[in-house]
Amino acid sequence: MSNIVDVVERIPVVMQTLFPNKTRIPYPYFLERNNARFMNDGWGVIIGSANFEQLETCGFVVNRQISIAFTRSMFRLESKTQELDDIIEGLLEDVYTVQKSFYNQNQLDISDKIARVDIVDVSAPTEVNSEKESFLSMTASFNFWIFEQL
Repeated sequence: MSNIVDVVERIPVVMQTLFPNKTRIPYPYFLERNNARFMNDGWGVIIGSANFEQLETCGFVVNRQISIAFTRSMFRLESKTQELDDIIEGLLEDVYTVQKSFYNQNQLDISDKIARVDIVDVSAPTEVNSEKESFLSMTASFNFWIFEQL
């Protein structure tokens, strides 16, 4: 099995450990297509594109972008700006928790397969409408530099 598969399989395990009370979003590529019960306080893994860099020792490094989408339910109350601020602060904390975990490669338990992890981008909070409810989402994107053999 390739190292990228090991990394992709390990990330949900880490996420479930970090966020035992959150729900895994089954289809994070298009958040609005998910059932509201997954979106109330959820996370999902998005596998992105990759670049390859040849190594001198019969191998290569895959620079694979992997993103984590977080969602929280949002109530449309015109006068409740504090609630919106609290939701955004919660999403920012979620991103920070994942960032700390991914930077600590020992916690990923696959440090021998990863050269490094870089955070690439954190999206602005975005409203997502699913069925009759509204949610706020934020996505953190990471570059995983993964060793592979030829």
